[in-house]
Amino acid sequence: MLKSSSKKILLSKGLNLSCSAPDSNGKFVCGVSKPIGIVGNRLNNYGTRNLVEYDDSGNRIITETDLPILALLFESGKWRVDCSEFAPKPGPGDFLKEFIDEESAVHYILKYFFDKNEHIKELNKYLTEKK
Repeated sequence: MLKSSSKKILLSKGLNLSCSAPDSNGKFVCGVSKPIGIVGNRLNNYGTRNLVEYDDSGNRIITETDLPILALLFESGKWRVDCSEFAPKPGPGDFLKEFIDEESAVHYILKYFFDKNEHIKELNKYLTEKK
């Protein structure tokens, strides 16, 4: 389960978070997105994607984002951050990174959404040339 301090950090930056319950082995996944209107990285010619989640009352919430949605996973004692926009094959800007602790994974997510980085640069280049 994601620590409350990690949730607080991600949510305080305006990011959306939707997590599954841990299975019997402790594995879980969280979708992390940056809604349109939150200052940070964005992609040219990307359009929008929707992240669907449900609140505690079961109400459906749809968030539009102008960046790929990241998966934060915990499995087999390892933290992973996954961007698979071009699944099933990797494409421009896709990545899978492993981390030894939750804090490092959360820091990487913040860098992805808010700092200049090679993933956004590569995907922006692809989207610009594709047009």
